[in-house]
Amino acid sequence: MTRTTQLSAKQVNDPAGEAALRDLAGRINEEHRLCESALRSGLGHALEAGRLLLQAKKLCGHGLWDGWLTDSFEGSDRTARAYMRVAREWPKLADRFRQRVADLTFSGALRVLAGNSRTLASKPKEEQTSALKA
Repeated sequence: MTRTTQLSAKQVNDPAGEAALRDLAGRINEEHRLCESALRSGLGHALEAGRLLLQAKKLCGHGLWDGWLTDSFEGSDRTARAYMRVAREWPKLADRFRQRVADLTFSGALRVLAGNSRTLASKPKEEQTSALKA
């Protein structure tokens, strides 16, 4: 949402200050958009990491997975399990949030999978979107 606010001469007495504020507003909003984009793309990266981890686990064979994960993965065991869960259960997420999956974050996806969002569907759309982005 774009809002334009004109500052009066009394509010900012310096034309250079007014220009600096316009510049700052543009930069702030650009960083905000990038942040929101990064949050949304995080789930895609988690999903792909999970898919790759599932492939690696399958290749490791019985009894070798934990050692391989410790030696090869820079994240924690808990993070690996979370990525793999998202990958395994992606069809459930994609089906349940078909219209809003682009707004779903990694932490939002984990909450949904944990069942913490059981009542999400009964909330107004604005509250659903906020919960998914958290």
